[in-house]
Amino acid sequence: MTHQRSQGWKLPLTAVILGTTAGAAFAGSTYVANDTNMVAPPIEAADEKSFADKLWSLPVLYSNKDGAFLQKFQIIGRYHGQWHHSDANTGEDSGWENRRFRIGAKAKFAGNVSLGGEMNLDNTNDFSGDRFFKNIDEVQLKWAPSDEFWIGAGKIKPKFSQEYTTSSKRIVTFERSLLVNQTIPSKPWGVHAGGESGAMSWELGAYLGGNDGDWDFPETDSGFGYTASIGFDLTEDTNLTFDYIYNDGDSGNSEFSNYQHLISVSTTSSLGKFGLITDAIAGSGQGDTDDVFGITIMPTYDVTDNLKLVGRYQYATASGDSGIRLQRRYERPAVEDGSGTRGDNYHAFYLGANYYLYGDKFKIMAGAEYSTLGGAADYDGLTFLTGVRMYF
Repeated sequence: MTHQRSQGWKLPLTAVILGTTAGAAFAGSTYVANDTNMVAPPIEAADEKSFADKLWSLPVLYSNKDGAFLQKFQIIGRYHGQWHHSDANTGEDSGWENRRFRIGAKAKFAGNVSLGGEMNLDNTNDFSGDRFFKNIDEVQLKWAPSDEFWIGAGKIKPKFSQEYTTSSKRIVTFERSLLVNQTIPSKPWGVHAGGESGAMSWELGAYLGGNDGDWDFPETDSGFGYTASIGFDLTEDTNLTFDYIYNDGDSGNSEFSNYQHLISVSTTSSLGKFGLITDAIAGSGQGDTDDVFGITIMPTYDVTDNLKLVGRYQYATASGDSGIRLQRRYERPAVEDGSGTRGDNYHAFYLGANYYLYGDKFKIMAGAEYSTLGGAADYDGLTFLTGVRMYF
């Protein structure tokens, strides 16, 4: 049985088709997508601006680097839409999803102060939600007097693992790895600070454990979570990072997963057209939650300036026979009776291609992932995905 979703897929799917056609208009702005940190290269000089350069500069409503107070103000936002078809030994599922739909603004002030944030908008497949503005996604006031030190406060995504730290605007797969999604915190309110010193970087954070209400405002009647990260540039092309999260175990810590200790050790490497990300994650469960461990290996290869191939292998295991749960997208929906979604050993293989029409700001993605879950479950499935991702 196929669980078909609303016909709201027609508008986003049209965007994919139009986006492909629009690539010809953007021929004057070629982006190289092989940066180690998956950040799009800078826009060309003002006298060489292409149509795409001009189009993407429209959200910048004010810019004056010498302004005594306000130096820059712009509208920001993103839209990610994707279609999937999952075929498993337990059933199948397919449909279009408006994966992310956000709008916001950011401002830069004199004195190296910035303020910015985004709201999650109605992303139901036919845009028929109860309200257009759903909740606060992120908001942050930040002061960065130098590269050596910065401090920020607000509703923040804590730093943990290379995949989670990389913005959804720039990740090269449709979804992050299973163990990343199972262990990471959400976006709590708190403060964090960091900086760089030579080949070393660091970050520390302290967060309220829960959010409250429809808009995700901070919940003061909860515990706390703490993060620490340190990174080293081993060579010009390779970085090693250690991340740590501590959850104090308060029952109100809804924004943190049910693991008291989480550790991630990741590397990011670049060698010409080749790139490689590795990540090992271990978690110590609280209460009835099992301990978990997993690894992710993600190589990339830049075929051309616009075309990137992506591979990924992930493995996850747990101390109990039901400590690993299938991905909420798009594996669980392919289990027709809703049972058999938990096991103790998970393998997944992903292969995909990304075509960059305007760097990460406008790209088309396609991929397939084969995954298995054993132990208390018996899952064997293949998911095909294609979609469009844009941000400004």
